[in-house]
Amino acid sequence: MTGAEIPKRQHYVPRLILRGFSPDGRRISLRVLASGQFVPSASLNEQCYENYFYGADGGLEGAFGKMEEAFKSAVGDLSPGHLERITVEERHLLCLFVHYQRVRTVAAADETADFVDGLAKRILAKDPSVNAEMLARVKIGPEKPQYETLFHAAEAEPLLLDLDVKFLVSDKKLGFVLSDNPVAGFNQWMEHHPVFRGVGANDGVALRGLQWFLPLSPNVCVAVFDPGAYDYGSPRRRTCSVGMRDIRLLNTLQALRARECIYFDPRRTAEEEIFKLCHDRHNYAVPSVRFNESEIRELPDGNRSQLIFATLPSPQLGTQLGCVRVKKDARVHRSGRVPFPVRSPDLVDLMERWSGVLKKMKGQEKARTPGNGSDESGR
Repeated sequence: MTGAEIPKRQHYVPRLILRGFSPDGRRISLRVLASGQFVPSASLNEQCYENYFYGADGGLEGAFGKMEEAFKSAVGDLSPGHLERITVEERHLLCLFVHYQRVRTVAAADETADFVDGLAKRILAKDPSVNAEMLARVKIGPEKPQYETLFHAAEAEPLLLDLDVKFLVSDKKLGFVLSDNPVAGFNQWMEHHPVFRGVGANDGVALRGLQWFLPLSPNVCVAVFDPGAYDYGSPRRRTCSVGMRDIRLLNTLQALRARECIYFDPRRTAEEEIFKLCHDRHNYAVPSVRFNESEIRELPDGNRSQLIFATLPSPQLGTQLGCVRVKKDARVHRSGRVPFPVRSPDLVDLMERWSGVLKKMKGQEKARTPGNGSDESGR
């Protein structure tokens, strides 16, 4: 991609996804969450973008463009007949697409920035020489948090290898809606587990019971899920029918994930339904970051040690999707001292090795970049 071809306006929710909710492919209906304003016909091209959000060199923008084209080819016209013929290779592509769509948004970058800022300030506040008032006035973290978020997503790719894909389809009067942060997670296995339901963060990529949902149109929502914890419809079919109750639950998840806007097709979703979603968003709101500290331990060398755990809490909805059967006998693996159930220790090991490779490559790339000399290595 040459400099002249690199678009300044870079969409973090692809237009091919937004078009699924547009009556004409050019205009889209939305509600602005901050003001409550309904916009019945907004320009689709003006939605979900930032100038050079993925950089001015075109590398990430070009890579996402190729992934979007492959995704578009895989899902085709979204007809049940086409979706039933999705190949194994295309299913893995869909997992990758949903995985990166989950982390490539402004909301995901903001979440990373808040996480880093909060953790750093929690640590610095323990230093008596640090001025608390000054600390409150600064923001600590990377200038472009989206790069960190995407790097961590690349590290986690091996954890996608055991996930499966189904398409939730509906011909009901009520349609699916979309947000500007459109991949919603819902770990109903953990939420209703007698041991793990109290764990606040339950949508980690390695966890047992993982589910991600990305609406593609008012009629179709792709589900990426842990097949060791759930059965979706018939094992012989790639599509699974959903009823009105499940549509409303999935729409609530979209409202909870939204940063600024909820998008909908007015032919399938009335404004009254959007009002209700905004009400549910308020009722189920959760804090962005939660910090917990261990007890201070005295070490043999005279120093002291304390662990600070930072988690991103997930909403607890207190219900389940009717189209899904939860496997109560799903096998559980523990991950060290952390009380989280992982799906596969082998994939976690593979991820850690892959992470080491990526970090080594990242270090080599920094060493080759002009200006990253001795001062860079000393930071």
